[in-house]
Amino acid sequence: MAELPKSTVFNSGGDNSRTGQDIRKEKKEDDVLYPLSDKVFQRWMGDKKICAYFLQSLFGEDFSDIEIDIKKEDFSNVAVNTQEEEFEKHLKLRKIRLDVIARHRNIVIYNIEAQLKHEKDHRDRCLFYACRLISTQLESGDEFGQVKKTVVIFINQSNPNSHSLAEYVSLLDQETKEIFNNKLQIININLNHLDVGINDYRFSDMFSSSRYFVQ
Repeated sequence: MAELPKSTVFNSGGDNSRTGQDIRKEKKEDDVLYPLSDKVFQRWMGDKKICAYFLQSLFGEDFSDIEIDIKKEDFSNVAVNTQEEEFEKHLKLRKIRLDVIARHRNIVIYNIEAQLKHEKDHRDRCLFYACRLISTQLESGDEFGQVKKTVVIFINQSNPNSHSLAEYVSLLDQETKEIFNNKLQIININLNHLDVGINDYRFSDMFSSSRYFVQ
């Protein structure tokens, strides 16, 4: 597995002479420079080599030919209609901003998100992002079979509802326990379980890449 470029050290040394204003200023700077903060995450995961390394740690494939888009704002899950009524409806749809979109060989779409604060509706957010990415793929006349596999990956600073470092979610037939459709997958990387990767061989590569997101 390729070696990940050395990470930048964000923290500076302490000083007992710091004032309260200095500390608040440093905290604000730390929020900006923290690996999972918005701008830093986009710049870092937007690096082709780093993104490829991270995805390789999850899937064990070669992602050297990955294509990356940064910070895409999605306005709708339907094409804009010139009719006024449809256009008004279009504007009222829930908008989302996507941190990083990566496309692999025009077959699979990966959405990689950083989540600093746990929200009670996190699982609904995961589902909504995945469905939006799927629903925007087809245009009028396209066949449903043209939908590309879509993988939404959340790197969570803390996920109290999690049970392991990595949670893989797919559509499952409850009776047969077989995958109903493999074109939708949601993955949660939970950094509050990062210590698991030290001792569990299944997560060794993932631990190697995920530890860079911890300050």
